Amino acid sequence: MVSRYRDLTNENINILIKEFIIPYSHLKQFKEHLNDESKARIASYEEKLDTILWYSEDLQCSDVDDIISERLQNGEQITLPYGKLMERLLLLRTLLNNENETTTFENYEHGRERGGRRQITRNVHDQHSTQLSKRKLYSDLLLIAEVQLEKIKLPLESPVAVMGDASDSMEVAIRTATILASLLTAVC
Repeated sequence: MVSRYRDLTNENINILIKEFIIPYSHLKQFKEHLNDESKARIASYEEKLDTILWYSEDLQCSDVDDIISERLQNGEQITLPYGKLMERLLLLRTLLNNENETTTFENYEHGRERGGRRQITRNVHDQHSTQLSKRKLYSDLLLIAEVQLEKIKLPLESPVAVMGDASDSMEVAIRTATILASLLTAVC
């Protein structure tokens, strides 16, 4: 088994994931080559939900969303700090919004290239299923974030500000401000 781990390649990664339980930390370098079946298998055997959520953009597919929701329903706990959980929620929200904006055009193009209405219908159904999975996961995580938020007690005096410049990291400052605003609104 150890010798097979050493021989991980882009070509055999999905085959080895079917045979062995390989920690995601060893698989990250092959994330572009993981198929949806492998992503789902990783999500089902990875020990901590925190790991799956931390790397959710790498493991993104509707099956993974469903597995995370199922594991939450079965009582598994998320121990991510509130800020990281909110960042994951913002990512999910962005993915949902992006899918809603591109569905119509992409499906029209796929249908024209591959033979018409049947393909359009299947793509719309697949994307609808993906959106439902993401929405359910978003709702599940939002409930957990609300519980975490209720536990936070922080005496702060106004005003509080998040400062940033016009660099490429400004997006990080905006996200940080959003997370802090949600925290401060509830706590203060």
